[in-house]
Amino acid sequence: MGIRGGIPEGSPPLAGAAPGPEFVAVGHVARDRTPSGYRLGGTAAYAAYTAARLGLRAALVTRAAPFAPLDALAAEVTVYNAGSPRSTTFENVYEGGQRRQYLHARAQPITSADMPESLRQAPIVLFGPVAQEMQPDLLDCARSATIRAVVPQGWLRTWDADGLVRPVPWREADSIRGSCDVLVFSVDDLQDAPQSLAAWQRLAPFVVMTHGREGAKVYADARLIHRARAYRASEVDPTGAGDVFAAAFTIGLHQRGDPVWAADFACAAAAFAVESPGLDGIATRPQVLERMAADDRVE
Repeated sequence: MGIRGGIPEGSPPLAGAAPGPEFVAVGHVARDRTPSGYRLGGTAAYAAYTAARLGLRAALVTRAAPFAPLDALAAEVTVYNAGSPRSTTFENVYEGGQRRQYLHARAQPITSADMPESLRQAPIVLFGPVAQEMQPDLLDCARSATIRAVVPQGWLRTWDADGLVRPVPWREADSIRGSCDVLVFSVDDLQDAPQSLAAWQRLAPFVVMTHGREGAKVYADARLIHRARAYRASEVDPTGAGDVFAAAFTIGLHQRGDPVWAADFACAAAAFAVESPGLDGIATRPQVLERMAADDRVE
């Protein structure tokens, strides 16, 4: 469905109605194994926390076994965990400047039965698979959303018997057409896929390809409309920056109706995200707007 216009910031809920979530993220949270211990990861976790930090009532739909970082997220985000015997667990191994990623465990798939009715009316719903844990028809659960966004990385990976992750073609890409308003992916995702950029541009009215330190390109109806320059940042950990960008872009587009402003807003939010490990660097809305005003961009 198309975007039907933004909701003014600060609009009160309808009289007599309990305020529902304004932003819902759907996908596996990840239990990321790092040298310093386990850390919360996954597109949906980063996106939901970004929305909360930017001032929205945020909810997360996932499947995972209970673990401490997920419990900590619940202080900021309403978590709907349908449960699983184990949590999706990734590990990145670096050798000789090369990264190998392993999937050590995978939570049970997310289905439409896991999406509470109370969340299906949210204005913004973002779907962020990380390990082939949902089917594209899950987007139908959010037909009433003003914006349905997709970050498809989890549909672009598979793994072998040892858990070694490798890229795989996004064979069901065409199935999201008509159900997705915003598609966000990285240039690396495209390089690993056999599909062309032109093919992906046709999947949604707004398509954004992120380029890390080089910013992002925004396409509207398959036409390049903006090259968003990245903001200068002291990079500590780039993990999740693309997910933060996707959530901030979608929120900015919903609130302003302007994809150019939304992309610059998202670039500023992503600059904060890389400056601290994990979720620690995700900024508040005033911080993001202040960085935008300073306009300290990468040349």
